[in-house]
Amino acid sequence: MGNDGGSIAKRQDILSFHKHQAGSQKSSDIVQDDNVIVCSVSSLPLRNEIVVGDYLGRLYIKEKIVEYMLNRNLKSENGADATLPSTLSDILELKLHWQDDKTIVCPVTGGIDLCYLRPCGCVVSYKLLQELHKGDKRNDQSSSKMELSSSTCPNCEIPFTFDYDVVLIDQAEKAADFNKKTYEYLATQLKLHHSKKPIKEKKKKRKQEDDSDGVLKEKKNKKKKKKSS
Repeated sequence: MGNDGGSIAKRQDILSFHKHQAGSQKSSDIVQDDNVIVCSVSSLPLRNEIVVGDYLGRLYIKEKIVEYMLNRNLKSENGADATLPSTLSDILELKLHWQDDKTIVCPVTGGIDLCYLRPCGCVVSYKLLQELHKGDKRNDQSSSKMELSSSTCPNCEIPFTFDYDVVLIDQAEKAADFNKKTYEYLATQLKLHHSKKPIKEKKKKRKQEDDSDGVLKEKKNKKKKKKSS
């Protein structure tokens, strides 16, 4: 579809193809890393729990990571970790699709090559997103290379941006590097937390307040000097 000189694959064609493939896939063929289906701070199963994710793609039972935030002395079985979320702005609630109550899969493809999207929290196939991304680029010949690449979630149709809204759920080093880069862009360029809440620039505000206080004091001192003279 599009690679052999024929017609370019459209978004709906790609989604329909993968949905058909997912329907014919056997659950016994899927083997998922145990780290994906347990809480990263408590090691308890994620099934039947409210699940959240951090910018590194680690998943948590919401109740357990909030407990950790409230009590920073609490340690996971793996020991203290400075990269664990410290505020609610560091986590996002996720929408998981379970297969046979033991495997998290993409609701569209049935695959386990997972990532999640910041705007909606849907956990979907990263390979599917890449395929849709390529299709969008081919179909939109007018877009500039400098423009950010946007699309809609294949599960819920909420808009997202490829450049900073995708978080890979993977323990591999490449995935960690990818997640760090997208988060760095989100934080430094857009001034947003992982949850996409605005980062409050406390230091800058304090400096501005201090500067304004200093100006006012200087003006008052000048007035006093004039009166005394």
